[in-house]
Amino acid sequence: MAASLAPQRLTGLPVLQRLHPIACDLRNPYRLRRPQLNPVRFINRKTLERATIVGVVLQIAMVIAGHFIPWVAEHVFMFGGMMISATAGYLYAMDSGPGFGIAALGGAIAGGTCALIGIALSVIMRDVPEIVLVFGTVISTVTGAIGGLFGQMAANMRRMG
Repeated sequence: MAASLAPQRLTGLPVLQRLHPIACDLRNPYRLRRPQLNPVRFINRKTLERATIVGVVLQIAMVIAGHFIPWVAEHVFMFGGMMISATAGYLYAMDSGPGFGIAALGGAIAGGTCALIGIALSVIMRDVPEIVLVFGTVISTVTGAIGGLFGQMAANMRRMG
């Protein structure tokens, strides 16, 4: 009776896997691994869709205006497109307020998507060369992420009162 009350040693891979099967590292079974967070799961899709739609509508309006008014194409396309992408990122983060990392990621997705669509339309209309599609999308993705950071700051200030 006394022998059965003695504590048993918990050693070996099967015991660790039974205790915590997900966190057991199979390469080194005696070291537990930390769970990996998937940032895409935390993105608010509805807010991302709304911010992207606003950005796409503004990009299309700018491209159409630039197609018929050469001054707009010459002076507004670059900085206007970047500002629209930053605004889309700002709108995403301001509405969802998920934290700085997720806000930057969502802002980058919203800004890059609306820029890609707007620049592709501009390339189809032969207003800009094809290389602008690559560089403009990358630059607008970065400005969308920056807009997401500013949107997160605004969401934090709004929460503080």
